[in-house]
Amino acid sequence: MLTGEGLNVFLEPMAAEVLDDKVLDVQPFTNEQGEEELRFAIGPQADAAPQA
Repeated sequence: MLTGEGLNVFLEPMAAEVLDDKVLDVQPFTNEQGEEELRFAIGPQADAAPQA
């Protein structure tokens, strides 16, 4: 389980291991109809050390 600013995300153990050095980001996006949607993105942590 990941926790941040009132949000809990539950992951299977294997997924948690793969995503351990990543961040989940939510970004607003305006679609073609002019409606705002939220999109999720997974990216590297800013302080993540490179893996050898």
